Amino acid sequence: MFSQIEKVLAKYPTIIQAFAATSTLAAVITSLWVARNANTPKIKLNLSISMPIDDYEIYNINKDKSYISVDITNIGNIPVYLKPYCIYWSATPFAQLHGIIKTITPIPDKIEPGTNSSIMLSELEYTSKHLKEFLGKNFINLKIKFLRLNVKLQNGAIFQVKVSKNIVLRNR
Repeated sequence: MFSQIEKVLAKYPTIIQAFAATSTLAAVITSLWVARNANTPKIKLNLSISMPIDDYEIYNINKDKSYISVDITNIGNIPVYLKPYCIYWSATPFAQLHGIIKTITPIPDKIEPGTNSSIMLSELEYTSKHLKEFLGKNFINLKIKFLRLNVKLQNGAIFQVKVSKNIVLRNR
């Protein structure tokens, strides 16, 4: 069996050499890509509706209301640095709509690898009203599909999370 494979391979040495060269090139490109991306910031975002458990007296918030919060988890190998006013709404296909969010709880300067930070954005009813105004009255159901919460890091990288329709269309 191996002798038959050897005979076939002996007839086509240049094809075998080309295949070996292509495989080597692919391995080199893959290793360079992995090495280049190993030290880039990576975060995971989760947008949720939450109730304040603690620190509500410090930030002067009502513990009986619901709030929008974003959890930022650093899943990379290096610390992630955030700037003030780095969190904003966007609805890109429609005239580059952007809206900066003033948060209730402070935005941390740095998030270490493997840790997360929860940032309370605003009261749910206020956010719903604000987003309806932000998107405008026309084609709101279509615009919601493109609505994102963005977090811009200090190095300029932008991460996005899709905003649920339930947040915007409350008490319609």
